[in-house]
Amino acid sequence: MSTGPANGPSAATSTAAFGDSVFAAQGRWRTVARVVGLHLTFDHPDETPHDNNPLLLGDATEAAAWELAALLGASSDTPTPVISTEGIASVAQCLQTAAQAADIELHLGTPRIGLDGQVRLPLGVVDCDTAARLTDLVEQHLSGLYEVQEALQGALESVGVDAARMSVEDGVIVLGDIGVADGATLLLCLKPADPLLLQDIDEDDPLGCGQLADRLTHAVRTVTGGGFIDAAYTPYCRNCRTGPAILLGRLAPQDAQALTAYLVRNAA
Repeated sequence: MSTGPANGPSAATSTAAFGDSVFAAQGRWRTVARVVGLHLTFDHPDETPHDNNPLLLGDATEAAAWELAALLGASSDTPTPVISTEGIASVAQCLQTAAQAADIELHLGTPRIGLDGQVRLPLGVVDCDTAARLTDLVEQHLSGLYEVQEALQGALESVGVDAARMSVEDGVIVLGDIGVADGATLLLCLKPADPLLLQDIDEDDPLGCGQLADRLTHAVRTVTGGGFIDAAYTPYCRNCRTGPAILLGRLAPQDAQALTAYLVRNAA
């Protein structure tokens, strides 16, 4: 009698079976979709796959379905079709066209209301090979996001700001937290004439550090042409730091690129 991948005859064969199974394909798809910013839901009781069963891709909001169509269009060098009408049905047609151009066979379901009350498009089921190809195509965009992150991290470090806690999540660049002194250094780069920098900043002073965070938020928005961050002061360690920190929030990729360009120009 054969067993599933979790109960294989040996550790080696279990690991190999898992690596080739629907479970691994499903986990990779869900992870890549989440990091790249595709908002999918998996809220149906029959969505847990069994060995060799089809993989369910989840349900997509209208915005997520449109984003997936754009990603597939970019990966196949096929312009995303322009839809003449709004609504999930038009977006579904656009997504189907983009998938066909990318040689991905999707079996889209009938739109339905999700648990949150939003209309969602079931992306259907695929086999493991198709799931792997789809994930590969979406992951190409993810590589671009990581390049944006690495460029900004390098630019910050070039001006003396420790940006080791930066990451990519939900399709944006999460700037993470920096020390209060690094926050002052960054503000000096972005707004050299800021009056706050004419006085010493005490990292244990919530008022002064709160002002520093507010000025950083405004400065980043100014140099990026409106890029949104919501910097805030925290008086306690969040990531094993040795003191208070400034939480920098997140930036859209294009705004992160604008901040990088500004820092590179002014560091030269």
